[in-house]
Parts: sequence; structure tokens; C-alpha cells
Amino acid sequence: MSLLRVENLSVSRQKRIVVDRVSFTIGEGEFVGLIGPNGAGKSTLLRALLAQLPYQGSVTLNGQESAQLKSVKRAQFLSYIAQDREISWNMRVEAVVQLGRLARLPQFSGLSKEDQHQITSAIEALEITHLRDKSARELSGGEQARVLIARAIAQDTPLMLADEPVAGLDPAHQLGLMQIFRELSASGRSIICTLHDLGLAARWCTRLLLLKDGCLVADGTPADILKEDVIRDLYGVEVFRTQTPDGLIIQPTHIVR
Repeated sequence: MSLLRVENLSVSRQKRIVVDRVSFTIGEGEFVGLIGPNGAGKSTLLRALLAQLPYQGSVTLNGQESAQLKSVKRAQFLSYIAQDREISWNMRVEAVVQLGRLARLPQFSGLSKEDQHQITSAIEALEITHLRDKSARELSGGEQARVLIARAIAQDTPLMLADEPVAGLDPAHQLGLMQIFRELSASGRSIICTLHDLGLAARWCTRLLLLKDGCLVADGTPADILKEDVIRDLYGVEVFRTQTPDGLIIQPTHIVR
């Protein structure tokens, strides 16, 4: 059974169709990049999968319709990294990461050894151990982003949705996060991640979904999807493209006039 099955998904906002009859499935161990130009419907699609927006069609998580699941059940299966990652709560960093375990805690119960293991592992993976006792509200934007990513990883769900997770991170932490996602997918968890950086999408994702004007126009490997003519038509840029022992390299070079 697929972790996620999307069939003829459509979302309208302010009487305008933003996602138009999109269908795809996600299996175990996939690191899927959701790409497309601004306004293609990427963030709206993720929010529909979370049942945060009304939709037409079907979204099933492990065989159950997403909109019909109780929020706790959905949170046990699906975690989410939102695009807006400003933390306004006056909480310690470790306490914010602990929130990722709430959906798994029995009522009136404290953190188990497994809970604490997941929390510590996520904190260490995002390299925020030195921040764990600081107030999250006092951190920089990039540090806050890493805290919220750690919270989602600590949630330990079969499927994770991430909306532009590398935004605000420096190059080293961007690469580190892509490595973490690749390792999670290798362990059997699946990630759907919106990306504007085609170089990261090419180098790290195992599969790409390409949206244009709310429609899914391509679904395949980075090597199959990220061709020069496709990028030129979709984004209006020329790119340098080469295959290396470390993977496919894509670098935009100039705007097509």
C-alpha cells in the first residue's frame, strides 16, 4: 500500500483554481522534490495534503482519507515544516523540539526513553545542541528554522512534508539538511520537499514532481526532468548541466530574453 495516494486533487482559492486535478502516489523511502515556478501551486498542494485547505478529489494517507482523520492520528503519520518558520513562543529550544512528540504521548504521560532519544537525535542532527537551553525566540532566523525542522524530525512520522526547508539556511546547513533527508529516506521514511534551488533538487532528490499553473506536468528522476529545454521553458533561464560522480549538477547561468 502507498503511504500517500493523491487522485484528481483540485484546490480553489478566491474562485481561482490553484491546484488542478493532480494525481500521484508516494511509496516508502522516497525523497521527492516538488518543483515549479512561483505561483505554480506547490505550497497550496502541501496544505491540501494536510487537510488545512478544502479540496476536491482524494488524499489518502496509508489508505485513509486525510480530511477524515483526527488531527492526532494525522500527526502520527504526517509531519510538516511550514514555510513561515518564525518562533514567537518564549520556550526553550529543547521544549520546542519536544512538541514533535506530543501526538505520540498517552494522556497524562511524560516523555519515555524513546521520546527523549528521538528529541536528542533530532537536536544533534540539526547541530543545535549548544542552543537547547536558550529561548527559541532569541535565535536568528536560520537557527529558528533549524529548531522547527528538528521538531518535525523528532515527530518520527512515515511521511514528512517540507515547504522550502532550506530557505534562510547557509550553504553548509542546506547541504546538511539535504543529507539528513536522504538518510531518512534511505531508512524508509518519505519526504516531499518544495524546492526552488534546482541544484539541490538535482543532487539530492530521488524523484521530482513538476508543477506548472497548478497542473502536474512531469514526474520522474532528476536526470529525466531537469533537461535544459524544460528548465528554459518553465523558468526562463539557461543552465549549466553536467553529470558528475557525485550526481547531477544544475546551475542557472542567465535569463532568457
